Amino acid sequence: MAEQLPLSRISTVDALVASLRSRILSGDLPPGAHLSEVDLAAAYGVGRHSLRAAFRELGRGGLLVHEPNRGVRVPVPTPEESEDLYVHRAALELGALRIALADGRSLAGVRAPLATLERMPDDEPWDRVALAHDAFHAAIVDAAGGRRLSAAYASLQGELLFFVTRIRPLYTVQTMIEAHRRLADALLGGDAARAEAALALDLAQGRDAIRAALAAAG
Repeated sequence: MAEQLPLSRISTVDALVASLRSRILSGDLPPGAHLSEVDLAAAYGVGRHSLRAAFRELGRGGLLVHEPNRGVRVPVPTPEESEDLYVHRAALELGALRIALADGRSLAGVRAPLATLERMPDDEPWDRVALAHDAFHAAIVDAAGGRRLSAAYASLQGELLFFVTRIRPLYTVQTMIEAHRRLADALLGGDAARAEAALALDLAQGRDAIRAALAAAG
C-alpha cells in the first residue's frame, strides 16, 4: 500500500517522485514491477496527471521505463547496462578528481556525506544509504568546479542509485562506511596519486559487486 503523501511545501509531483523513488530503491517496487496509474492514483489520492508527471521525472532519471502499449515498469538491471554506467561514471569522477587536484581545489565536500553515513545504524533503510553514497561521490565531481560536469553527473543519479541498491546482499552499512572512510582519507591526504588510485579502486570494487549481485540474481 502506498504511504500517505506528506502535507508540506513541496509539490504533489515532488512528493510522488520522492515516495516512488524510495519504494523502488528499497525494493518495495522491485525490478520488473508494473506500475498501474489507476491503482497508484487511488492509493495516493492524487490525479493521474500528477502521477504521469512523476513517472516522467523518474523515467528521466532511469528509475522507470515506459513501453508503448505496455505501460510503466521498474527496469530490470542488466550486466551490459551496469558496465556502460560504470564506464560513464568512472570517466566523470576520475576526470573531475584530476581537475580538482591539478587546480588545488578542496575535496572537503566529502566530509558531510561521510558523516551522514557514519551516523547510520545497521538497519538504516538502504535507499537512504544509497543517497548518502551518491552525495559522497557527487562531492568529488563538484570539487572540480565545473557546472556542466556536475550537471552531467547529476543526470546519472537515478541509475546510480538503482544500481547501488543491487549490492545490498553483498554490502552492509558498516562495510559502506569503512570503504568510504578509506576513500576519504586518501582524497584528503594531500597525495594526488594515492587519491586517484583510491577512487579508481573504489569504483572498480563497486562495479565488481554489482556484477556479482546481478549474477547471483540470475
